[in-house]
Amino acid sequence: MAPPASLPTPSEEPAATAWCPFPAGPAPALPLCIILSRCRGGVLGVVRFSAAANVLLLVVAVYLLQISDRVLPSASHATLLALTGMAVFLSSCFGLPDCAR
Repeated sequence: MAPPASLPTPSEEPAATAWCPFPAGPAPALPLCIILSRCRGGVLGVVRFSAAANVLLLVVAVYLLQISDRVLPSASHATLLALTGMAVFLSSCFGLPDCAR
């Protein structure tokens, strides 16, 4: 079956221009594994930062659980100071990069 007269035949199609990085036709498809391997370092950095941020978000919850489990029954001021110091340090480890962002 012949193409309609209004459509150009392959021999009549314009040639690729000089600025086009690909020859005429659809762009070549890159496999997903090649694309992911090119940005592996960036993806791993984002995953690490996200994991660390999510763990540091648990500091307040763990702090409150430890106070109710350890400090209140024993009324130990040393344990309260140690837990508070660790919680403040870890919260600042999360807060400083978050403020910079």
